[in-house]
Amino acid sequence: SWNKARKAYLKAPQKFTGKPKIPKYKPKGGKNIVIVDNQTAKLRANGIVEIPVMDSLKIKLQHKETNKIQQVRVIPKNNTFVIEIVYKTNKVIDYKEDNGRYLTIDPGLDNAFTLASNVKGFKPVIINGRPLKSVNQYYNKQKARLTRIYDLSKQNRNTKRLNKLDFYRNQKMLKFAHEASKRIVEIALSHELNTIVIGKNKGQKRSSNMGKRINQNFIGIPHQKMIEMIEYKANLAGIVVIQANEAYTSQTSFLDSEIPINQNGDKARKRKGLSPVKRRIKRGLFKSNKGILINADVNGALQILRKVVPNAFADGIDGIGLVPVKLNLNF
Repeated sequence: SWNKARKAYLKAPQKFTGKPKIPKYKPKGGKNIVIVDNQTAKLRANGIVEIPVMDSLKIKLQHKETNKIQQVRVIPKNNTFVIEIVYKTNKVIDYKEDNGRYLTIDPGLDNAFTLASNVKGFKPVIINGRPLKSVNQYYNKQKARLTRIYDLSKQNRNTKRLNKLDFYRNQKMLKFAHEASKRIVEIALSHELNTIVIGKNKGQKRSSNMGKRINQNFIGIPHQKMIEMIEYKANLAGIVVIQANEAYTSQTSFLDSEIPINQNGDKARKRKGLSPVKRRIKRGLFKSNKGILINADVNGALQILRKVVPNAFADGIDGIGLVPVKLNLNF
C-alpha cells in the first residue's frame, strides 16, 4: 500500500527512485481489471474454462497439462479486452545439470539480443532489433503528431486513433518478444547449452542517458519484459537462466582476458594514463589492446559470462566464435 511504501521510503530513501505518490481516484466511467477466482471460474474436462457470471463466457485452453485454475483476469487494453488465465499444471520442471556449456546474451537496441557461448565452434547470433526500433519510432512520431492536434483543438486524448496506435505498437512488441524468446531457447537446446546468462543493468530504463533520440527508443522498448519471457520459456525447457549486472562488460576486453570490474573500466584506464581510454569504437567494433577488432556486442556478451562464471574459459579462448551472423525475425 501507499502508506507502507511511504514509511519504507522514510527509512531508506535510497531504495526508491522517488517519493511514493498517493494514488489517485479511478476515472469515472473508466475500465478496470476484473479478477475472477477459482470459486467462480470452472475448468471442464474438455479443457474449457467457463465463467457463468460473464454470460457463460467459455475459453478453450491450449495447454493440456492444466490441473487447476487459480484465477481469470480480464484486462482492458485500448479498445479490446485481454483475458489471462492463471493455472497450475501437472508438468514438473526437471532442470538440466550444469554441463559447463553456456549461452550468454547481451541485450541492446539495434542488436536486440547478441548471443555468444563458451563452446568452441559456436557461431554468435545477433537478433536484429532495427525493425522493432522502426516500429517504436513510427509510434512515437504518430503519437506526438496526434496529441499535438488534439491539444490544439482541445480534444480528449482518449480517441480511437490513439488507442488503435497503442494496440498496434503493443502487439508488435509482444510478437517480437515471443519470436525472439522462442528462437533463443531453440538455439540453447540445439547446442546443449544448459544455462543462459543474460546481462541486465539495474534501473537502466530510468537512468539511461544516451542522447534524446536513443533514449526515446531504448526506454520505449520493454527489454525487461522480453528477458522475463526468455526466462519463462527457458525454464519450461529445463534451462537455468541467470540475470547478471552487465557493468563494465562493454568497457573491458574479452581477448585480453580482462575481468569486467571498475579497475579495468574506462575511468580507471584514464587515471592510469592508458591509451586509448575507450576501446569501443564506431560501427559497433571493439579494439583489443593488441589492436584486434571484434564485434562490440559479442565482446560484451562474452564478458557478461566471464563476470558470472569466471572459469567459463578455463580451456582457453582459441576456437571461441567472434564473428556473428544476423537473424531477422518475422513479427
